[in-house]
Amino acid sequence: MRLLISLVAVCLFCVELDALGNEDIDVLRSSGNCVNCQLDGVEIEKEEFIAADLRGANLSSVNFESVNLQKANLTGAKLNYATLAGVNCRRCQLKQAKLEGANLFYFCGEKADFSQATLRAAKLAGANLRGANLSGADLQRAIFVTTNLQNADLTGANLSNTYLGPIVFHGNLIQSVYLGGAQLKFANFSGADLNGLDLRGMDLRGVNFRGADLRGADLTGALLEGADFSGALLSAANISEGALEKARIVRAGNLEFLSELWQWRRQ
Repeated sequence: MRLLISLVAVCLFCVELDALGNEDIDVLRSSGNCVNCQLDGVEIEKEEFIAADLRGANLSSVNFESVNLQKANLTGAKLNYATLAGVNCRRCQLKQAKLEGANLFYFCGEKADFSQATLRAAKLAGANLRGANLSGADLQRAIFVTTNLQNADLTGANLSNTYLGPIVFHGNLIQSVYLGGAQLKFANFSGADLNGLDLRGMDLRGVNFRGADLRGADLTGALLEGADFSGALLSAANISEGALEKARIVRAGNLEFLSELWQWRRQ
């Protein structure tokens, strides 16, 4: 009898929680705003919540596949292990949001603000983060494959043990970034600002550094076979002559440039 009563109580509690969750969904759908709401585990596909206010909302483990969240405010929201594949989050506010383990395949976060956000072990294959603000973001163990990070701001971001190739970093601001253990093979840093970046011991084979600013960068012990430094700024960079000779330098005038560079370094 006691067991039966306990089971009934549990069922009623579950129904109550489900009703609460449905109520929050109704609020979101009717008003477009749901600050601090509880939507964890909810499945919504191909709906529009443009400019929705979801600050502090619990969206952990939700399935928001192909949902339009353009310009939504998700500041401080919990999106851990959420499925956000194909979501349009262009110009979204995701400052200090929690996205650990989130599925962001083909996610559009163009010009979105991810500053101070947590994206540990997030999967960003095919994502468009062009012009996004990722300053101070925790990107440890995140996976970037054919991800577009063109002109994104990664200042102060933690990319330790992150997989970053092949990937586009064209025109990025990448300073004071921690890259310990990151895999950068075949990444595209063309035109990126890498001034003073610590790349010691990194595997940079096949990386495109065309036109990148590497002044003052430390590439001690880095593997540079096949890397392209055409037009890159290398003054005051810490890089061995032997390592650089193994790099693929495309422009004919670069041999003369390298000779001048090493004469300058020996002075």
